Amino acid sequence: MIHYKFLSTALLLGTVMLWSSCSDIEEDFSGTSGNREFIINVHDMGMENGEPSVSRAVTDANYNTTFEIGDCIGLFAVKDNAIISDVNNLKVEFTREGWQPVTELQYDGTLKEATYYAYFPYREDLSINSVETDFFASTVAGWNIGKDQSTRKNFADSDLMTSSGSHIYKGDKGEFLIQFDMVHRMSLAVISLPGTEYKFTNPELQGTTYAVKPSGDVAFYTEEIANDKEIKPYRADDGSYRMLVKPAQLPNIVGVLGENKYEVNSAIAAGKYKRFMVDGGNVIKEYELKVGDFYCADGNIVSVDDGEIPDDCIGIVYYVGNPQPSVLYKDNEDLGADETKDALKRDFPNCVHGLVYAVKDENNNAPARFANNSKNKKYTEFYQNSEELNTAYIWESPKAPTCILGYNNTEVLRIMNKTDIAFAEDMLKLHLDPYIALVPAPVQSSGWYLPSLGELKVILEEQEVISASLNKVNGDALWHSDYKHWCSTCGDISAIWQVNDTGAATGNPKNSKGYFRFSLAF
Repeated sequence: MIHYKFLSTALLLGTVMLWSSCSDIEEDFSGTSGNREFIINVHDMGMENGEPSVSRAVTDANYNTTFEIGDCIGLFAVKDNAIISDVNNLKVEFTREGWQPVTELQYDGTLKEATYYAYFPYREDLSINSVETDFFASTVAGWNIGKDQSTRKNFADSDLMTSSGSHIYKGDKGEFLIQFDMVHRMSLAVISLPGTEYKFTNPELQGTTYAVKPSGDVAFYTEEIANDKEIKPYRADDGSYRMLVKPAQLPNIVGVLGENKYEVNSAIAAGKYKRFMVDGGNVIKEYELKVGDFYCADGNIVSVDDGEIPDDCIGIVYYVGNPQPSVLYKDNEDLGADETKDALKRDFPNCVHGLVYAVKDENNNAPARFANNSKNKKYTEFYQNSEELNTAYIWESPKAPTCILGYNNTEVLRIMNKTDIAFAEDMLKLHLDPYIALVPAPVQSSGWYLPSLGELKVILEEQEVISASLNKVNGDALWHSDYKHWCSTCGDISAIWQVNDTGAATGNPKNSKGYFRFSLAF
């Protein structure tokens, strides 16, 4: 599941500083007067492995659910064996400032000595009529698990978590704090189909996950293969399928991939997860990623040193390491490559392993114009005046364009193309988009984009190794003597940079021609 930070800055610091100095609210607070700030903190206790042979100590943190901006919990307060009307399914939303109730809570006489209960995700129509020993017993019994769990939101909407019996604590600054340790009330089935999981031995790639699964979509059903029985699980970063199921009940899941059928029939206790390894699950492959490696259509990688050349090679690895700008250029204050503007990290956070250059040029080796409608536009000025661009994308100085920014630049060109500065229509419509359709990129990748000037210079530095690999798969020549290659780096006024085999770069207007060759991150 996708992970998000779940504490605001103030609460993150306060977790260490405040909880260590707080007191139980039942102590004597006679020195306090008036209403005090009421701070809510929410934490997922995580799911535990449901296999009895596995120790609690190895609980897999990857199965914890954390929270993102906009998530909401429901809050109840019970006093004298009755729910307080002002805190009866009160909506509390996670914001940049922390968890904020829609109605401001102040710790006063009404809330004093109450016991608090919380659940996630918030449902407006949820009601509790009686205070039971398990406050949420009726909620759990009637909880509806959605058949479509394929998105982060849909999965979260089915992932019932509750926290019972939390008390108020007093911080050292007079504020009142409550910690909700949320427990999962449903169960989780994790289904791993046969495939290859690469364990990269490169020091810079250790700790990353790269898994390749069988091509094609798997259809899952409950009980029997029928349209009204289909369920859609969440596809996790490691390629496994995850679906929430009712606790202690046989899930009776049937998976179908091509002519193969897989069955999952094993009950899972509440708050537990269980892994189902179909046909042995992943094959672990220790692998050193190198420039010149062959990148295949299904996402598999074949070593440049391997004697067998793959038939389905679509590209050659030309850069090894995390290509995300917010990682590469985090100390470059002029570029401003922070996470909020890192389009690659935002759209494809798992593309942290390297970059691939296409085996073939686009458009049958014929040079072409970048655009036919380019006008004398000041691209930098347009970027600076566009809130859509300057708040969400990086802009590289046209005077010194040397960075790996191809994905970011291509997305900027797509946005510019929707405005009166549209000058990338031909590149997108006649070249990039047809290539995307003709040569589908693996799901583990960013998809094809036009590399930046900085990326073409990286290719130039590694051209001997890359060219040798291209020759082995009958790829197009890396460079051409008649025309240069287009890149996605904009000059300031009516110019897109081009590069040739000597590394010479020029900013050319619309009348120039060049070759298009695309890249992807994985």
